[in-house]
Amino acid sequence: MRRRSDLSSMKDLVSGTLKRYHLETRTNQEKAASYWAEVVGEKAASASAPDTIRDGILFVNCRSSTWAQELTFLKPRIIEELNKRAGGQVIKDIRFSGSGLKKAKDAAGGEEEDHPSPNEIQDIELGGNELKRVAQAAEGVTDEKLAAKIRNAMESGQKFEQWRLARGWRKCRKCGDLYKGLICFSCQLSADS
Repeated sequence: MRRRSDLSSMKDLVSGTLKRYHLETRTNQEKAASYWAEVVGEKAASASAPDTIRDGILFVNCRSSTWAQELTFLKPRIIEELNKRAGGQVIKDIRFSGSGLKKAKDAAGGEEEDHPSPNEIQDIELGGNELKRVAQAAEGVTDEKLAAKIRNAMESGQKFEQWRLARGWRKCRKCGDLYKGLICFSCQLSADS
């Protein structure tokens, strides 16, 4: 009996830590979005790009309405594959827009993508404060495999945040979410509700 109790306590600790740092859902959703090109294939990926994820809905910009329609037919398979790679049911629906692909300008004036590739995430070096948060996330977890998974998820989240901040995203002072533009979309949604 004690073993089940210990496992239950550990599960609660991990769940609480991920929720406290707002990592569990966000990390898995961003992880799913990072596999877009791999899931849809090179040709469809060149004509579409994930834009944002809200409440489990992945919003995807497509080069044209034709591409949006074509990908709509593949939506169930795409959702299934993205969720499989993310390790859970994090994408509930996909909304395709045929309004064209939006690309930001990088510092050199060239175009850059809105989501990093898995290789870009791996190449980001974290600073002392970020590494401290990664280590703290797994404190108290005695199962080393579980602690390693927590540290990995936290590290991915921190790297993704650094990637976005380096590309002009801002951190909302009110809710802590990252956003582009003039106003935090999450706070705006809350105000509208």
